[in-house]
Amino acid sequence: LCTGHSLGAALTTLAAADIAVSLASLSPQIRVIHFGGPRVGDTNWPAYFRRLLPGDTQVTRFINNDDIVPHLPPYYFSFRHAPQELWIQKDGSVVQCDAQDGEDPKCSDSVYFFSVSDHLTYLGVLFGPYC
Repeated sequence: LCTGHSLGAALTTLAAADIAVSLASLSPQIRVIHFGGPRVGDTNWPAYFRRLLPGDTQVTRFINNDDIVPHLPPYYFSFRHAPQELWIQKDGSVVQCDAQDGEDPKCSDSVYFFSVSDHLTYLGVLFGPYC
């Protein structure tokens, strides 16, 4: 299990890919759960990551409402997320987003005004102002 928040989320995504490649002969069971991570790959990243960790349940990316960090670096600079996003709404409900390419225009990519404070709390847990 690889998990993290913010920069830690980015590192867990890259670590999971590294483990999958480095230990491929052992067929490791890798699960990634992260919170508020930035984009770490290019336009080829989602497909490559899905090949490394097949199955819709291997990666879960939580994005809290209007969190700014998951929108960095910008999409228009060709950065992408690994699939699959779970978008936490203001009312606490969770939307399961399209699992294909990591970027679903009906989920957090539909947000145009971002929040730093939404980055600091996930599922009722305060990560603190210094993360």
